[in-house]
Amino acid sequence: MSRPPARLLSNQPLMPGVHLLWLDAPEVAGTAQPGQFVMVACGPGLTLRRPLTVHRVEGEKVALLVRQAGQGTHYLCRRQPGETIDLLGPRGRGFQVEATSRRLLLIAGGMGIAPLVFLAERALSEGRGVVLLHGAPTAAALYPRERLPSGMELHLATEDGTAGYKGMVTGLLRERAIHFDQAFAAGPVEMYRALQDGDFPALRGKPVQAALEVRLGCGFGACFGCTIPTRDGPRMVCQDGPVFDLGRVKLAGLRL
Repeated sequence: MSRPPARLLSNQPLMPGVHLLWLDAPEVAGTAQPGQFVMVACGPGLTLRRPLTVHRVEGEKVALLVRQAGQGTHYLCRRQPGETIDLLGPRGRGFQVEATSRRLLLIAGGMGIAPLVFLAERALSEGRGVVLLHGAPTAAALYPRERLPSGMELHLATEDGTAGYKGMVTGLLRERAIHFDQAFAAGPVEMYRALQDGDFPALRGKPVQAALEVRLGCGFGACFGCTIPTRDGPRMVCQDGPVFDLGRVKLAGLRL
């Protein structure tokens, strides 16, 4: 769905190489659900838009978490307050929280924190409990603790041991006794493979909803460029996802 250009309200570095952009985008804010994304125009000379997850929503404002990884995202991170940014969306299928779920487990690997903050805020506002496992290579790459929603249980992991548990975020599933009704994950494909292949007692019998981040072409299902293999046949991330039942995705050979 086409939207009027959004006005940039603020742009600040949040972690090394990562910027937090707040935009005045009432049309997106009014309909966005956790796990959905917007297609963002990234300046003159770049034909393809970039998919960015909806990171947070406050009233008529929308936040995007942007990691500088190429020409398009570098362009976005240089924008100044008052400029406008062209968004299309929200798009895709977001997280599905069951009405009976009272306690949610969120597993965030690196930039996977982006969609899970929105989910945590929504769940807390509905009176649900939230447990967040957040991992990154180093303490500097962790999402700032003071920016996370208050009122949830937080466990941290870093690969170099500079904060929290030393190791991958999935290791926390073995180190901590965690009780929950539903599990949601976002992160790199290596984390998803570990969740699929590992025998985690805490996850037995409980499916994990995972937000997949792949390179999108059109973002509207016309180019088939984001097609992935699943146990239910080929599926397009832009339309059938980006959130999937992790157990249904065939990760062998898949690069995210």
